[in-house]
Amino acid sequence: MSWITIVWSVLIGACVAMALPQVLIWIWRRRIVHLFFVILTAGVIALLSNELVLMRSSSVEQFARVLQWRQVPLFVMFVAIIGFVRLYFGTGRWWLGITACGVRLACLVINFALPPNLYFREITIVRPVYLLGDTVSAPVGVVSPWSHLTELSSLFLLAFVVDASISLWQQGKPEARRRALIIGGSIASYEVLAAGMGMLVHLRSMSALAYLDNLPFVAIVGAMAFELGYDLFAALRISQKLQLSEASLRESEERFRIVADSAPVLIWMSGLDKLCTFFNRSWLEFTGRTMEQETGNGWAEGVHPDDFQRCLETYVAAFDSRQQFVMEYRLRRHDGEYRWISDNGVPRFDAQKNFAGYIGSCMDVTELINKEQALRDSQERMTLAAHAAGLIALNVPSPHDKSGVLSIRKIVNSCASWWRIQCARAMNSRPNTGWCYPMAKFGGSPGAAASSSTTMASQSGSAAF
Repeated sequence: MSWITIVWSVLIGACVAMALPQVLIWIWRRRIVHLFFVILTAGVIALLSNELVLMRSSSVEQFARVLQWRQVPLFVMFVAIIGFVRLYFGTGRWWLGITACGVRLACLVINFALPPNLYFREITIVRPVYLLGDTVSAPVGVVSPWSHLTELSSLFLLAFVVDASISLWQQGKPEARRRALIIGGSIASYEVLAAGMGMLVHLRSMSALAYLDNLPFVAIVGAMAFELGYDLFAALRISQKLQLSEASLRESEERFRIVADSAPVLIWMSGLDKLCTFFNRSWLEFTGRTMEQETGNGWAEGVHPDDFQRCLETYVAAFDSRQQFVMEYRLRRHDGEYRWISDNGVPRFDAQKNFAGYIGSCMDVTELINKEQALRDSQERMTLAAHAAGLIALNVPSPHDKSGVLSIRKIVNSCASWWRIQCARAMNSRPNTGWCYPMAKFGGSPGAAASSSTTMASQSGSAAF
């Protein structure tokens, strides 16, 4: 086996090895860019195989027929390169790529329309030449002027790739610049190298170099495979980090749930949509409802109707301004009794300082509110009693005053009227109830109380007071 056969076979095997993983990735992810790479690699394999047959051709007819079919993989490779660059880079002028494909399609049509092929009007003989220490076949004949179309198509391809690479480089991202340098640079280098070899073939009649003209295509395939493989490994690393992050997040959430369920207070959480997403065990046991019933707006069903609108306005206003809030409202307990709740809500943020919703803690303050109300009532009673005692003491007449009975009656009537008014105000306009009841025991009216007081006064004098 000659060195030519070994080298070309190794290159074909390398292309197959680079294409197979991308085939699997394309089947898995269905990304068109991977399909274009597979098509390009298939074209390079077909081109290398065509060259092997050309180098071993023994007759003019066989050489002309094999050379004619060479244009098919070249056309496929042009389309695949332009499609890959446009999709993978996301840049490049479409009209340049379409023009390059159009010129290459014209080469393919002329190749089959004007025999023997696009490169020659006529092939006279096939002569042996030396390449890499081995003998290969090379044509001798009349060159066709249509062969310059291939150079025009390569020029358009070079312009398209350079334009796309410059646009990608200008984005300034390290990943984008690496792609522009590796893929765009390899394709541009190939086109320049191919043009140089073409000049040597035509000017110096070094026909054997034509077989080396397309070898750089393998380097282009390698550069594309490297970038696709790099993206794959980067995606795998990101996937692993996400899995670790998700595991850590689940562990953190589980720890939070354990702590929240162990807390003696009622805890709730809401998301960016203002809807509640979590309630701890204490809340669920307090309301006697399930997590599914409480999440969203379900918790509002347990709020007292008289407190709901005020509670909602406080929550929405604090949420929109991202401020802490404290509010009190009545919440229905599992036994149907409404209990006063003190709710303290604060905004929460994620690791990147982005707003993530609210978290709140609640305590049952019913007993505290009842004690405060009882204390206020007691203070009001003491104040009323002190005012009444002071008024009577200042207006009690002397025992020797003959008009004392009339004065006492006036004092008692005035005091009783003032007492009833103050009781009505203190007890929310509910007279003759609670601790105002003693005023009614004299007959249910200020006059009766005054009459009884007068009788007691006539019997006891001022000492009764």
